[in-house]
Amino acid sequence: MDHHHHHHHHEHHHHDAGKEHSDFAGANEAYFDAGAEKNDVQPEWVKLAHDAVEAILKAYPESFDKDKTQVLDFACGTGLVSRELFPHVNSILGIDISQASVDVYNRHVTEQGISPEKLKAVKTLLKGEDGELDGNKYDVVVCTAAYHHFDDVNDITRILASFIKPGGSLVITDTMPEASIGSAPEMYERVAHVVPHQHGFTEEQTRAIFEKAGLKDVDYRFGADASYEGRKLTFFIARAIKK
Repeated sequence: MDHHHHHHHHEHHHHDAGKEHSDFAGANEAYFDAGAEKNDVQPEWVKLAHDAVEAILKAYPESFDKDKTQVLDFACGTGLVSRELFPHVNSILGIDISQASVDVYNRHVTEQGISPEKLKAVKTLLKGEDGELDGNKYDVVVCTAAYHHFDDVNDITRILASFIKPGGSLVITDTMPEASIGSAPEMYERVAHVVPHQHGFTEEQTRAIFEKAGLKDVDYRFGADASYEGRKLTFFIARAIKK
């Protein structure tokens, strides 16, 4: 299935022509740089991060060991998810393309007196090449509420899978299609430049994305209800295992 067009609202075909060539990464970098301080304290996002991590820990307790688990938090933003997850794992490295978000993330770590060896973020655009992140591999890669911002979800998933240890997991959360921002044309117009996948992802799509990247044992389930700008969203959580 061509994910690129699948999620578009039918009223908005006029967007599609330029879509293929637009720089979603660059647009997202600017968008999240501008919003870093605000996003970090936005109650809706703080609550979502808490609820998502709670749902993940409850669903997949065997993936998280306080003493051993090394986590890569991809598209970590200002660290809302990392901060919720940190007490349950050994260490977290956050990755984001927004320098402003990474700065907020690391400022919190310093303020909390936590060692950067245990918790830190770096600005980088991963390509899945040898030697990235010093060749480190992780027990769990998490990516929360960011997949709808990625232009090519199959490519991103392949890259993320390359950083997972054998037997480790990729855990993502995103919106379920029946309750996503795609149902609001006015919101669509405002975020179209940073959200290629307006409608989130169905179980079938998520399973296909994971399996294409060589991951197995895909689990997809209800994660949490959330609200965004007065609109109800339903989030799924999903996990797949690296063979």
